Amino acid sequence: MQTSIHLSLSLSTALLLTACGGGGGGDNNPPLDPGTPPANIPGNNAGNSVNGIYRGTAVVVPSGSTINSSHRTLNIGSDYLTTLNVNGKQFSLRRPNDDGSITTTHILSKDGKSYEIFVVSNFDYRDSSYGYIKSGNEDYIFSQGRLTARMPGNGTAQYVGQAAFVRNGEAGTGDSRFTADFAAKTLNGTITSKSSSVTFTPVNINATINGNSFATASGAAVSSGGHFYGDDARELGGLFSDTVQRLSGSFGAIRQ
Repeated sequence: MQTSIHLSLSLSTALLLTACGGGGGGDNNPPLDPGTPPANIPGNNAGNSVNGIYRGTAVVVPSGSTINSSHRTLNIGSDYLTTLNVNGKQFSLRRPNDDGSITTTHILSKDGKSYEIFVVSNFDYRDSSYGYIKSGNEDYIFSQGRLTARMPGNGTAQYVGQAAFVRNGEAGTGDSRFTADFAAKTLNGTITSKSSSVTFTPVNINATINGNSFATASGAAVSSGGHFYGDDARELGGLFSDTVQRLSGSFGAIRQ
């Protein structure tokens, strides 16, 4: 049996992503090493080496758990944006609809694997993907993409997107908004809920930019980190954990 709930932009239970945004001007910054290690984000970074055009991070936790220091943050890599390789397993991230819309799906099987919840970003993202998958007794929370090779050295940029999150085994979606100050090396943003089933106080993320990655300070109320993706830092994405609200998830946003 397969149950699919097709959702439009006006509904709160889909993982809906904003339309493509414009980038700013370039600069003379030297290219970054595409193998730059991901940021130290919620949990303990495993330090595992990976290959692939698309790089990022993921956390695998027992279903219903909140990301904490006992969970490893894994480096992930793939030659295909629609394939997630994590913890020795491979998942297809192919969009369920050819028109690029998002479907939050509860299914028994897909590509020979069992999923209970499958929420993945859509076609608006050219250089990255993120989402939340529940398979068996494990939750997979991830962000990956084509790491930005040349980061802007000055100016600011606004990013708008969405987030997928989970609390006590219940998945939901929300909005994400960020401001990057490339000269000051700061990234500040907020994640808010659009889900009627999972409500929470807005999650505030205050991170430091380091190369093409960003991370919150150790001991921050909300632990978060991730990367900039695409030319001229067109997109960003990462993971977050709010242990006070028992909330974990991933997010993405596109430069406006």
